[in-house]
Amino acid sequence: MKRILFYIPLGFLFLNCGGTKEVVVEEEPLFQSFQDSVAYYMGVTIAESIKKDPVAYDNYFEKKVFLEGFQEALKDSSAISEKEGRAVMVKFNQKLIELKEAERKKRVETQKEFLAENAKKEGIITTESGLQYEIIQAGTGATPKASDKVEVNYEGKLIDGTVFDSSYERGESITFGVGQVIKGWTEVLQLMKEGAKYRAYIPADLAYGDRDMGEIPPSSTLIFDIELLEIK
Repeated sequence: MKRILFYIPLGFLFLNCGGTKEVVVEEEPLFQSFQDSVAYYMGVTIAESIKKDPVAYDNYFEKKVFLEGFQEALKDSSAISEKEGRAVMVKFNQKLIELKEAERKKRVETQKEFLAENAKKEGIITTESGLQYEIIQAGTGATPKASDKVEVNYEGKLIDGTVFDSSYERGESITFGVGQVIKGWTEVLQLMKEGAKYRAYIPADLAYGDRDMGEIPPSSTLIFDIELLEIK
């Protein structure tokens, strides 16, 4: 049971006494039973499901109205019929497609501008494919081929700095085939030597293209710090 400790001057509690006294306020536990745990996690999964689509969540989710609809549905007293609800969702899906396409086009332009400006920076090398990279630390070992397996440490982020994956955070390196990853990775790894650390700026067409990868929006340029530890 959780205990909250704090001190209250006794003068506020008993006018005929002085000094202070430790007062313990006991809170009821959140989960009284296994059923409570199940119910709580039902709420968690519904919230996580809603947040999975940030465009829908940011533009259409209203907590107050959502909770009202949720509570009324549990009482079988919904203000919208099933037929009306289907019509609402058809219109919603159409508007969502339009919103996502508008955001994608805006993102494409932003990525182009970023790469154009980045290419002008000292130390940035641009390949024929459009891949950009800079050498943070030169390696002295062998260079992998597309058929090799390599062990690497890496961190991936969007151009706004949002980190979406990191072997450093997990505390363990990863091993995979050079030819089994996105095109940008396959290309940059074959430019590196063992012991090298590069920062790669990978355009969307060398990464995930227009696919929505959850934390990676469609048409995203990706920035990777890649440390080539060993060729297997």
